[in-house]
Amino acid sequence: MKYIIAFLLTVALLCFSIVTGRAEQPTELPSGTYYLSLTVEGSKEGLKNFPVQVTTKSAGKIRMKDSDLDRAETDIVLDAGEVGKFVGHTDEYYLEGKMYHGVIVLSATKFTTGFKGKIETVHLIGSVSNHSANGEGSTFKNHSIDAQVKWTLTTQPQD
Repeated sequence: MKYIIAFLLTVALLCFSIVTGRAEQPTELPSGTYYLSLTVEGSKEGLKNFPVQVTTKSAGKIRMKDSDLDRAETDIVLDAGEVGKFVGHTDEYYLEGKMYHGVIVLSATKFTTGFKGKIETVHLIGSVSNHSANGEGSTFKNHSIDAQVKWTLTTQPQD
């Protein structure tokens, strides 16, 4: 009888963790609402705490061959509304269950129509940790570098 009760308590705690979002996430950037800040280097132009929707799909952690590291690759779609839809992925490395190193790469492209249509692209690269990401990137217009940017992605608005 005590084994049945112990089993039921374990199942109840596991279900509570899943329902409340406290279960172990397969990625450091789980799906949800985040705030994107993006500033152009050498200028005050950019976004500050722009709400975005992040959708992630992870295959889970895989043990790397001949290593103590586990690797998780996650596909990401960051929907920033009128700013654009960024797509990319993260590579996260774990040592003994704890995040060791994580990188993120995102890209968004817009095509504007008109007499001479323009292609505008933003490439972002950075690091991932603790449900946030930050890094640097470049914007391109018609295949030429337009500006360098710095960016952050957080679960809470920044000051």
